[in-house]
Amino acid sequence: MEELLKDNYLLIIICLSVISVLLFVVVLVDQLYIKKEMSDEIKELKSELQKWNNWYNKNVRPYQKQQGGVQRQVVQQHNSYQQPANHTTHGSSHSAGNGNITTNGTNASQNNKEVVFSGTHVEDGRPTNSLTYNYLQEANGGKFLRLMSLPDKCFFRTWEEGGVRKYEFCGNVAKALANINAIFDDVCEIEGKRSGATDIENVSAGTLDSELRITSKAKIRLK
Repeated sequence: MEELLKDNYLLIIICLSVISVLLFVVVLVDQLYIKKEMSDEIKELKSELQKWNNWYNKNVRPYQKQQGGVQRQVVQQHNSYQQPANHTTHGSSHSAGNGNITTNGTNASQNNKEVVFSGTHVEDGRPTNSLTYNYLQEANGGKFLRLMSLPDKCFFRTWEEGGVRKYEFCGNVAKALANINAIFDDVCEIEGKRSGATDIENVSAGTLDSELRITSKAKIRLK
């Protein structure tokens, strides 16, 4: 055996070297294959993450910004009632120092033609507190379908006062003017010219029965 090893010593070394190289190549190829699989998987995950990020930015972030804007408007409107001011409603005024707020029948704050309301309503020159508002989408055949808790995609707000449910316009002015017939037909009496109108003013609130059917139309003025 020893003589055989001595006679074939060089051949054995060569064989072992070849085997080692082959093992090294196999391990290297395996590692490269694993890395490629991981790289492909990472690319897939990044692509999915990008899709979710795009969906979030398109659907969720605008809603959050809108709600944030509503909250800021509510706070600003609430603070405005803590300061002395003149309140004018339907030609009546309530004076308490400097400043002037004109509501024309509704307590509203407009920003980029978006009408946003707080929890305080002005009636005949007197602020009425603690009103709870719900919101309404378009009516169908003179009847609203259901009450909504958020103003998103709604064009009217409603509240109960003295045992009577009232409603009036509250929403995006530009969208309402672009779809004026679909939104206001059988719902509001309209004053002013429709052509060239850029703003909507609430003149008087309408009333609803217990099934949200319109019993008297609200009145708006196009400006």
